Amino acid sequence: MTTLFFVHGLWATPRIWENYQDYFSNLGYRVICPALPQHFSKNQAQHPAQLSLQNYVDQLEEDYRLVAEESNHIVIVGHGAGCVLSQQLAMRTEPDALILLAPEAAAGLGNAFPTTRALKDICATPLFWQKGVKPSFKSAREYLFNTMTEKQAQAAYSQMCFESGLALKELWFWYLDTKNRSEIEREKIDCPIMTLAGAKDRYSSARTARRISRHLGQGRHFHRLQKFGHMIPLEDTHFEVAKQMHVWLCWQLGMQSQKNKEV
Repeated sequence: MTTLFFVHGLWATPRIWENYQDYFSNLGYRVICPALPQHFSKNQAQHPAQLSLQNYVDQLEEDYRLVAEESNHIVIVGHGAGCVLSQQLAMRTEPDALILLAPEAAAGLGNAFPTTRALKDICATPLFWQKGVKPSFKSAREYLFNTMTEKQAQAAYSQMCFESGLALKELWFWYLDTKNRSEIEREKIDCPIMTLAGAKDRYSSARTARRISRHLGQGRHFHRLQKFGHMIPLEDTHFEVAKQMHVWLCWQLGMQSQKNKEV
């Protein structure tokens, strides 16, 4: 059985994967959607405060190893900042494939202020890295939910949780982090990688995603999605991307199975 191990991003919970959970389960995949530490819809600012990216990856690795032994194939799927975590998890494990949806840039791959312009209300909060933080609805509506209807945006925002300011600092201001917690060592990732990015993404641009894909040496597996913004799993035509993922996985995993038979 093939297991899909979904990793959500900033301010999110596993609920972001509900559409894909149903879709892929019906196709016969085993779907695992773990929550990052202290990420739940009604959390409070103090819950995630002071959690680092390292804490997130450590928990993901523990969750991953619990399910990997029972899987013929295992694929990691990340969204947004969850793509950084997914790559770091792939550095520690041996997934059969990796899928990055609307990826946020890891250390050295983004601009000096990659996403903070979009969420300046967070960065304007004094000592935000010591707190749990969440963007205002206005900022989220403009940069995260710009391709969604007002009703959809309200529903999505109601599910957002507080995020660790420390984790944001490590990701956004990577050049100030002496421990390089958002660094990716591409030579430690040995699997095919598919990258999909929305052409209308105002938070993490398709140009950034293409740069990430090329950095990973997987530029031929990059796809620019014309109708999509940042919240690919929640948008109206999310199933189109799910189909594209399924076809690519059948191709990649099929080739791996053929190679194993030849050996």
